[in-house]
Amino acid sequence: MTTEPHDADSDRAMNALLDESAPPTPLAEAVSDSSLREMVRGAEWNARRGRRQATPRALVIGTVVALALGGTGAAAAATLSGWQPYVANPDSVVHFTLPSGRECELRSVVREGDPEDIKEAQDVFRTTDVLALADIDGELARIVARDVTVRGDDGDTVVPATELYSEDELYRQAVVGAITNVVWDELEDRGVVDPVTGSDLSTGSQDDCAQFTQADLTQ
Repeated sequence: MTTEPHDADSDRAMNALLDESAPPTPLAEAVSDSSLREMVRGAEWNARRGRRQATPRALVIGTVVALALGGTGAAAAATLSGWQPYVANPDSVVHFTLPSGRECELRSVVREGDPEDIKEAQDVFRTTDVLALADIDGELARIVARDVTVRGDDGDTVVPATELYSEDELYRQAVVGAITNVVWDELEDRGVVDPVTGSDLSTGSQDDCAQFTQADLTQ
């Protein structure tokens, strides 16, 4: 794990990404905001009853590991790279390339749920060519059109996503979101997930882009 200097823009981007993506979890409540801002990027999808958001993007910042970066307030950014244990034996592995040419890998695994639902979900992940079916351009258009709320000491600020996030980060979000939509739609078609009430099924995903740092989040 490496650290390097970072600036306020990358802090704002990381804070916004955590705020807009992470649902309340016991882990999030147990860790201070300052620690959350210095955490490794993880992604966990909890397709739990009633928790689907207005948009079907359900891969969120959820599985996090605090980093020991030295003294309090140290100006450092963790390299957002390194696999978490829960994706050691994934049900699905997808490779994609960011606009900069950086290679990424997305791993997904079925974690909890009714045994029959788990079996169906594993089959979806293992047999569906999710990247071929993913509407990345459509998801990217939705992402770049939205505004992002950034928390700050002087209050919240609303900025266009294109002003906050880098081209690589916007595309990464689009790929992950589009793949999530494919999986969700397939699970709906199989009756595993209800379009209104959701499901008790829980899956986890994490993407890793080679040496992607906090500074790479921003323009």
